[in-house]
Formats: sequence, structure tokens, C-alpha cells
Amino acid sequence: METRDNKQHREAGFASFGLIIVVVPLLLLVGTYLQTMTGRNQRLQTEIGEEQALLAAESGVDVALHYARLGQLFDGDTYTETLQGGSRFVANADHLGSDGLDNDGDSQVDETDEDVFQIIVTGTHGSAQRRIAAYLGFTSFIADVESAVTLLNPNSDIQIGGTGRVNGKNHHIAGGLVGSGDTYGIATIPSGSVATLLSRLTTSERSKVDGMGGTPSLGLVSIPDINTIVTESRNAAHFVLTNRVVAGGTYGNASTGQGYIVYRDGDVQLTGNLRGAGLLVVTGNLRVTGTINWTGIIVVLGKIECGAGTAQVYGGTIMGNTGNLLDLRGTVDLRYSRAGVNIARNLAGRYVAFNGWQEISVN
Repeated sequence: METRDNKQHREAGFASFGLIIVVVPLLLLVGTYLQTMTGRNQRLQTEIGEEQALLAAESGVDVALHYARLGQLFDGDTYTETLQGGSRFVANADHLGSDGLDNDGDSQVDETDEDVFQIIVTGTHGSAQRRIAAYLGFTSFIADVESAVTLLNPNSDIQIGGTGRVNGKNHHIAGGLVGSGDTYGIATIPSGSVATLLSRLTTSERSKVDGMGGTPSLGLVSIPDINTIVTESRNAAHFVLTNRVVAGGTYGNASTGQGYIVYRDGDVQLTGNLRGAGLLVVTGNLRVTGTINWTGIIVVLGKIECGAGTAQVYGGTIMGNTGNLLDLRGTVDLRYSRAGVNIARNLAGRYVAFNGWQEISVN
């Protein structure tokens, strides 16, 4: 017979074995759960790090855009910053329009559509890295110039005599017709009318205004934001004319594409030989008794008098709404030139058009 002690030992053994059967699977389940949660936490930490790295990279684009708005973004610039939380970015600026490469695969190098800054930014957070490429295009604060001469005051008196000519046909900056891109000789804004312009011209004067549509070439154009042009030109001027009477000077070279922003606050009289390229802004009246040769855009808020002088302009001329006289009775030749206009527009702006971004490999 089984003793009482043996029976107790046997029952205890069965109880221990049953406990093992219950506990071991439970421990396995807990271990699997802990392993799963640990892996999940690691993946979550990795994802958080990658998101922080991407945010850091986007911050680098914002910094580059900030410098672009200040006009201080230059080819080859590098910006590095450590952010709150330990994230860091390195941003490099590369001007695709001057790198000597065919960046868009059209077999042309450094053409107009490549005039953008490529901003490559690497964002880092811990061991995580993300890299993006953003593109900043050029935006001019001169919307456009749509005629050889634009009058913001449609009631301005117009006098054209001597060898005075206004031509809205599109010219090369060295002379000669482009053959396309023609516009009006003289235009005004929608508050005026073509009939008003026509009434300001005598029969002989009408034959001196050529361009789109034949003679007289007259039309309506959109209103230029002249206040912005003046403000931005004052802030970005390469040269400021401080004297009311200017004997002359050279400001740029159209043949090499070198242009400048020249600014005069108030009236100015040109008595000598002034030549240049780019944007010339006069907030008062402009009087030419000497010679001016300009390739680009001339903006005069007051009246323009070339009755006794010589003026040759390849580009566009804008007379503001306080100007009541356009006097072209001297040796005057105002020719529209898209190339000349673009020399000025390329000076007068910033690389602030955000053309999007894409993520690229960190390797």
C-alpha cells in the first residue's frame, strides 16, 4: 500500500508539474511581448529621428530662402546650424544657371530656364539623416515693360520733333530687329485710352511712333507697380546720383551683360555723356541737354525733356503719373528691346520663387 507520505509527494509533484505547464507558456508569452514592444519602440525612435532630421532639412531651406529675400544668396554659399533638440542641418547653394552644365537634359547649357538656385540640405538628428533638394527661381520686382514708352499720365503733353523716334519693334541691344516680340511704341494704362494718346499727337508726330500695328503704334498696357520699383531701387541701388546736374559717367556695359541700378532722388539734368545698362530711376524730372545712351529700363516719376539733347535707349521708358510732358524734340531714339529690358529685370529682383522640393538619397 502507498504510504501517506508517498501520496503527498506524488500529489506535490503533480502540482509542481502543473505549475510549470502554466508558467512556462506565460513566460514565453511575456518574453515575446517584451521583445515585440522593444522592437516597436526602436522602430518608433528611428521614425521620430528621421522625422526630426527631415524637419531640420526643411529648416535649412527656410534659412536659404531668408537670405535670398535679403538679396544675399550667392553661388557656393553654405549654411550650417544646430537646432533646439540637437538636430542639425547643412545647406549648400548652387546656381544652376552658371555652373556650365546641362542640368535639364535639353543639350543646352546655362539657358534661361536653368536660372535657379538648387539648395541641397542634409538634416541630421542622432544617427538619422534626411536630404532634400529645393529650387528657388528668380522673381523681378519689375513685372514687365510692355512698350517702348509707357505713360502713367494719359493726359501728358507729347512733343516729338527733330530726329525724335519711338519704336516698339523688338530690337537687339546692338541694333537690328529681332523679328518677333514687337509691342507698342507709346502706351498708357487703362485709366486713359488710345484716343487720348492719339489726340496728343500731330499728324507729323504720329509718323514718328512705330511698332506693333504700324504708325502710330499706340496701345494700353497693364499698370506697373511703380512704387515698388522706386522703393526696391532705392534699397538696392549700386549708384546714387547725389547732384542735380550730372556731367556724365559710365554705369555698366550692355555688350557684356553687366548692368547696374542707378538711382536719383529728385530732379536731374544730364549735361555730359552718360552711358550704361540696367535700371535708371529718377524720382523727379529728367532733363537731357547732353547725351545719354542707355540699355535697359528708365523710370522717371516726373516729366522727361530731351528737347536739346541726344538720347538713345534700347529697352523701355516709363514716365510716372506726375509727369505732364514727354519732350522728344532733340536727337532722340527710343527703341523697345526685350534683351535690354531683361538686363534691368534681372538686376531688380530676388531668387524667392519657391519651385518645390524633393527628397534625395543621403549617399
